[in-house]
Amino acid sequence: MRKLRKNIFIIIATIYVAYLIVPIIMNFSGLSISMVSIVTFSVLLLLYPKAFVNKITAFGLIYLAVLFFYYAVGKELPGFGAGENTPLMRIIMATAFIIPNLAIYDILYYLNSDKLYGYFCFMPIAFMIVSFVTFTPLIIGNNDVLRQVTYSGGEFSTNPYLPHYSLLHAYVLIMPALILAVKLIKKKTRYLFLLAAIYMSYVIVQSSIATTLVLAVVSIAFMLIYNENDTGKSMLRAVMFVGLFFVLIMVGIVDSIMNSIVDYYEGTASEGKMYMFRDMLLGNELQSGNSLDNRSNLHAISINAFYANPFFGSAPLGGHSCLLDRLGGLGLFGFIPYVVFLFSVFQETLRLFRSKSSKVAFYVVSFSVLLMLYEKGLFGQESWLLLLVLAPSILRYVENKTQDNAISKNISCIE
Repeated sequence: MRKLRKNIFIIIATIYVAYLIVPIIMNFSGLSISMVSIVTFSVLLLLYPKAFVNKITAFGLIYLAVLFFYYAVGKELPGFGAGENTPLMRIIMATAFIIPNLAIYDILYYLNSDKLYGYFCFMPIAFMIVSFVTFTPLIIGNNDVLRQVTYSGGEFSTNPYLPHYSLLHAYVLIMPALILAVKLIKKKTRYLFLLAAIYMSYVIVQSSIATTLVLAVVSIAFMLIYNENDTGKSMLRAVMFVGLFFVLIMVGIVDSIMNSIVDYYEGTASEGKMYMFRDMLLGNELQSGNSLDNRSNLHAISINAFYANPFFGSAPLGGHSCLLDRLGGLGLFGFIPYVVFLFSVFQETLRLFRSKSSKVAFYVVSFSVLLMLYEKGLFGQESWLLLLVLAPSILRYVENKTQDNAISKNISCIE
């Protein structure tokens, strides 16, 4: 019976992950994302009800209760990235974004099986590579393909083979775990992680989403500089990196590189942001009406909504920050449960890891999540999947394999 339950869990979770990560499955199945999410969660709840008895679920239920309370009293709710739906549908869709991923997370945490974490490390990566292979010919034929996914109306914006906008945002969340795997794993599997990291970097560049581009560069640079065995070396590498960067600025190389990047993204949604990054790096005066000003204006709308009613929130909202929109739209009464739920996820996930390197990598993942929640009005279902399932599974696998290598070395030394 125990083995049967585990097998059913693996099958249901695999179908769900494939549905989210391989766009062609979602687009041709004809099934709504909400229905798939609710069915997945319901089956997993029936399989392992005890797995859901934890503080993450408790904090999540408190936050959900606040949303339904607001709905019951007729209060206007934020969009939650669910579009122009009715308030009840917004709550349902916002919940559906999280609960199936949280269910998989809770069951993995409850069973605490290294084999299962290994499976959930490689299974999603395999699906990602399959997905990449299916749309690579489209990218080769037209470099603007993924950029057109980021806005409606483009020739390829509804192509069934291409990843959705929310999935393009999510890829960067596993970059720290992939880089750590490439650094620490000594077996042939490291090349699979390297392939995934290279291909994912290429997709992120092609997508022209400025936030994920910046987070990818920061994540890769930090994980390469960081030395898990010697903090002193990490600091020395950081100082050398910063020093080299300033030298490159003085000799004009950074200017040339940034101009090339601006030219590459000409005509895309990221063009203005690239101009802004270039001017910030080189100490130039920012142009009026730049992306930073526009984003700040939208954030200010949500902050003003909070000031208007700090406890219960008000409207209108800027619609471009998951955190500020919840602060402004729900007030402290709704914002605090959401933040407590989020940080309980970070705290409990860190307990999965024993090594400092895995914990540091997850800190980088958490930083990326918080920046995305602050900067973007969308943190979709795919992002929750990579945060709750794939990133911890990769880090847990890396930790187990490096531990096995250390044990093998110790045995060899003894012999």
